[in-house]
Amino acid sequence: MFLRGLCLGVFLCACGFLQAQTEWLLIYVMPYDNDLAIYHEQIQDELTQNRGETEIAIIKALPQELSLTCAHWNAVDSSSWKEPGTSITEEALQSFFLSLITKSEARKSAIFFLDHAGNENELGLDLNPKETWLSVSSAAKAVAAYSMSNAPSLELIYLQVCSKAHLDALAEFNTSAPFIMASVFPLGAPNAYYAGMLADLNQGIVQSGEELARSIVMNEDLHMFLSLSLFQTNGLAQLTSEFHRLAKEGDYQPSDFRSKRICHQAKKEEKELKLVHYGKHKYADLSDVFSLLFDEASANNLRLKMQSCILWHIPSPNAPEAIGNYCGLSLALPQKKRSLVNSPLNFWQALN
Repeated sequence: MFLRGLCLGVFLCACGFLQAQTEWLLIYVMPYDNDLAIYHEQIQDELTQNRGETEIAIIKALPQELSLTCAHWNAVDSSSWKEPGTSITEEALQSFFLSLITKSEARKSAIFFLDHAGNENELGLDLNPKETWLSVSSAAKAVAAYSMSNAPSLELIYLQVCSKAHLDALAEFNTSAPFIMASVFPLGAPNAYYAGMLADLNQGIVQSGEELARSIVMNEDLHMFLSLSLFQTNGLAQLTSEFHRLAKEGDYQPSDFRSKRICHQAKKEEKELKLVHYGKHKYADLSDVFSLLFDEASANNLRLKMQSCILWHIPSPNAPEAIGNYCGLSLALPQKKRSLVNSPLNFWQALN
C-alpha cells in the first residue's frame, strides 16, 4: 500500500489530473549553535532553491551570532528579520510563528525540528554563550500556540533529531498536528530528502501530513536513518491514557522508571528489554516495557493500542536486521530520580 499509493499519485500527476499546489508552508527550526552549524547553509540552499510554489520558513541560532536569524520565502519573494536572544526559546519560537502567520498565504503547514537531541526533555543543543537546550516541553507549547491560532493548518510535526520516538516526548505535543514522525534510533545529517520532497509537493501529489511523511521517507538517503516511525497523535493520546491508568493500578511511581531499576528488573525476571543507547541516555522498546510491567492481558491490550497509533515503522534497507525487531516506539529511561519526579513533561507528571 505504501509504494502503491505514492506511485498512483505520480501517475495521476503525470497524466495531468492533479494541479500543482501552492498551499504548503514548511517551517524549519534549527538551533544549530553547535557542530551541526556546518550544514545550515547547505540545508537552506536545498530548501530555497527547490521550493517552487512551496513556502519555506527557517529560524536559526548560529555560532557567534548575537540574535536569531529568521527568514520566509514564498514563490517569488523573501523576507528576513531578527529575533532577540542567542538561543531558541519557547518565547522566540512563538514570536517567529506569529510572524509567519502574518506573512504566509498557505493553507497547510508542517514543522521540522533539526538538531542534536539530549535527554528525554532536550530537543536542540545551543552552546553559545553557554550550553542550553530547547526543551521538548517548550517546543510543544510553542507549537500548540501556533496550531490553535489563525495559522495554516498544521498537518505534520517531524522531530528530525536522534532517538526522539519515545512516548513521553511525543505525548507532549498532544494533538497539535494529526501526525508526528520521529526515529527510535540516531539520524544522520544533513539529510537528503529536501529536493525530492519539494518536487512531490509542487507536483501536487502530497495532500496530507501522512503523505508528506511518506515523501520524506521515499526521498531520504538510506544511510541517513536506521528506521522512521509515523504516529497518529489521537492514538498516542489514547495509548498514554491507558498506560497511565494501568501504571497507577500497579502503583508505579516515576522513580520506578529509572534506567538502573528497569534494567535490573528485566534481568531479574529474565525478560527481554531491547535498548537504544544515545550518548549516555537509554530508551527501551515500548513493547518490552509492557511485558515487564504488566500482566499478559494488559500488555496485549496496550500493544493493540500502540499498533493502532503507529501508522508505519520503516527500517532502512541498509540497517542491521535487528532494527526490524523493534516496535518503532520507545520509552525514556532516565538515569536520575529527580529528572522524573521533577520532570516538566506531562507524561511523568501524571504519575506523581
